[in-house]
Amino acid sequence: TLEKIAASNPPFRVVTANEIRWSDGAINGFGMDRELVEAMSGLDTGKISSPVKINGGYALVVLSGKSYPEGLDLKAEAAKLAPQLLKYKQQQNLEEYFESEKKKAKIEDFRP
Repeated sequence: TLEKIAASNPPFRVVTANEIRWSDGAINGFGMDRELVEAMSGLDTGKISSPVKINGGYALVVLSGKSYPEGLDLKAEAAKLAPQLLKYKQQQNLEEYFESEKKKAKIEDFRP
């Protein structure tokens, strides 16, 4: 457990936070660290994470549960984001295509 790890390493400490804010990376009892909040988003409940680089060192995280704000409809939010994501992916694919075509092209400059 994290408590055992912290007990055997005096500079380590265990922080318990019941709430995090995605908007600014705030973690109750810890401070602000967007990278740590992003790392938590991909964790499975009850598993200890691999070390996560944070401001001033590294952290191990155990996610005890996930909940979402009242009234948040994830399917509706995903539907709103889908067109933006599609446009972004199309633009990314076009850029990759043109970049590969430029690399394959044989261009000769006949200017005087």
